[in-house]
Amino acid sequence: MVCYHDSLLAKKKVLSDSLAQVDKKAKNLLEVLSEGGAQNNRAGHITRELDSLELQAKQLRTEIETIEFEINGLENKIISAEMIREM
Repeated sequence: MVCYHDSLLAKKKVLSDSLAQVDKKAKNLLEVLSEGGAQNNRAGHITRELDSLELQAKQLRTEIETIEFEINGLENKIISAEMIREM
């Protein structure tokens, strides 16, 4: 159970790192868009890319929440098992 717990923590870290990268890309694109204004020739492309990044971020957050829920469940089981062993 502990090994699975560790793998979930590792997966959560990978997802969190990916989310940070997506957020950084979105921030950079927003800066480019604000510097060039809506008249920027690339504004349409940047807007589509921002929409895509928003979807990616939402999916990553959902996966992170699912993993956190699973980690909490495992931690509760580990604590319960330790309490039973101590009896």
